[in-house]
Amino acid sequence: LKEKDYPGAIASLKKAISLLPHPSDWETDDGLFMYQLAAAYYESGDLDGAREELEKMVAFLPGRYQSGDLYALGYYRLGLIYEKQGVRAKAKENFERFLDLWKAADPGQPEIADARRRLAGLL
Repeated sequence: LKEKDYPGAIASLKKAISLLPHPSDWETDDGLFMYQLAAAYYESGDLDGAREELEKMVAFLPGRYQSGDLYALGYYRLGLIYEKQGVRAKAKENFERFLDLWKAADPGQPEIADARRRLAGLL
């Protein structure tokens, strides 16, 4: 992913996810891998693939314990995708969810100001 080999990153991340322990195990990195796979899809221009992975990630309950920050950022990324796809209501919903989850967390993150700006433009 860092080398911008998106097809290679997608293939590697899919394989990594398939090799992870069952999702009911207490410690799981599924959320981390799902987020990175979504990033690879997003960077390759496959917004639908990125959206599908992020939707799976935010619905994946065990991933919230290990990757809570990525879980919250997943909503921000979904907001970006829906905004690009012209689905304003879903973009608004996801930016609001992100801001709600992040309200008591690190206030200096650039995604917060960006989500607020984008949300204001959707209202």
